[in-house]
Amino acid sequence: MWAVGCIFGELLGKGPLIPGEHDIDQLLCVIKLLGNPTEATWPQLTQLPDFCKISFPPTPGVPLEQVLPDAPPSAVRLLRSLLEFNPEHRPSAQRVLLDPYFFEVRARVAQCSAVQCSGLRVCERVSWWRPNHGASMAVLQHTQLGVF
Repeated sequence: MWAVGCIFGELLGKGPLIPGEHDIDQLLCVIKLLGNPTEATWPQLTQLPDFCKISFPPTPGVPLEQVLPDAPPSAVRLLRSLLEFNPEHRPSAQRVLLDPYFFEVRARVAQCSAVQCSGLRVCERVSWWRPNHGASMAVLQHTQLGVF
């Protein structure tokens, strides 16, 4: 789910969220963005095999709202949950698909459907899928965006 968060962040920011050039630089970029993980936020941290091999200066991180100022609050909240250091605190794929953010996106697309909306004309075909536990979810099967 971490990788999904990285991709989601890149989609929201229209560019690399964590633009490291090599493995250590990548880790430094993650820490600059999210701050240092601690035993409080990730209890198993010190048990990782390479934990003692490298250290980074204490860094508080940057609020995701500041990094992605145009992203809706629900998107930032979802991204924050996907980029949790502790994998046990990240949502499952099923939980992510049922996140309110995606229902808000569907509502925004439906409002803009077949009309000009901020310079875009959106054509949409939506189907409904009912997961085993009974919650309804909109699945966008096909969306075409064209600038008019």
